[in-house]
Amino acid sequence: MASERQKLLVAVDGSEQSREVVRYVAGICAPKRIEVTLFHVLSPVSESFWDHRAAPESSVTEPYRGWLARHQIAMEVFMDDARRMLSDSGFPDEAVRVVLQPRQEGIARDILQEARRGYRAVAAGRIGRNPMSRLVMGSVASKLVSALTEVTLWLVDGRPDRRRVLVCIDASPAAACVIDLVGRMLSGSPAEITLFHAIRNPEPDWVSESDPSAGEAAAEQEMRARKTLVPVFEKAVASLEEAGISSERISVKVISGTATRGGTLFAQALDGHFGTIIVGRRGVSNVKAFPIGRVPMKLIQLINEQTVWVVSC
Repeated sequence: MASERQKLLVAVDGSEQSREVVRYVAGICAPKRIEVTLFHVLSPVSESFWDHRAAPESSVTEPYRGWLARHQIAMEVFMDDARRMLSDSGFPDEAVRVVLQPRQEGIARDILQEARRGYRAVAAGRIGRNPMSRLVMGSVASKLVSALTEVTLWLVDGRPDRRRVLVCIDASPAAACVIDLVGRMLSGSPAEITLFHAIRNPEPDWVSESDPSAGEAAAEQEMRARKTLVPVFEKAVASLEEAGISSERISVKVISGTATRGGTLFAQALDGHFGTIIVGRRGVSNVKAFPIGRVPMKLIQLINEQTVWVVSC
């Protein structure tokens, strides 16, 4: 299943966070399994130019053109460092490609266009060069979250620990897709993988705490949920082992009595020191009218020094 190289697009902007994205990829991916494209969109002028532009782009002045030349040199240096980082982690030269592409439609839209050319996943920083985006998601990352619905997105925040991976699965058809991607991308990786599911409490509108049978109903619901999950986890473990991931690197964890899956998943990631959290873009409901489900959206908002994979199927 994981014999061919998987194509990974790594979008970088020269910031320290994008350097951490490269470091994350170098540390978690198996060099023999992944083909990396380091991708940067070269804007013809500084972003500040667009704030005051009153004439066509052909009227760009020499100072702005000088900025472009300096920026391109800086990005070439950045790409050399990124290549060296990947090389030091065992990536062969032929498995790393560098693309410095002139801006065509816009930074996010150009990344989206490239991502649709056969890539299995796109890795990007949750924040960009703007220091204010430390408080919120960066604008490019935000656009990728909402628009990159057919390709898996890795959003990297800070410097995540690459040794432990938490994979959230359920009984939906998307679970098999999530496991397939994990097997393809992490086969040969040293990361330890925990398959996780949170069983929520019964809804309060149909189970009253004052009802003497409430405890019995909750226990029955939990038992049914655990029984449903048994074949799901068995199939997931078998699939990962078939992909070449040792059973010693795979564990399973199911907890019950939770109120929300997103908050519980994040709490588990913190308590277990997981640097990577992997979820499907949509859950059991699979409402296609919405580009992303509640759980991955909540994780994207909460992560701090972690990476979240939003898996598209």
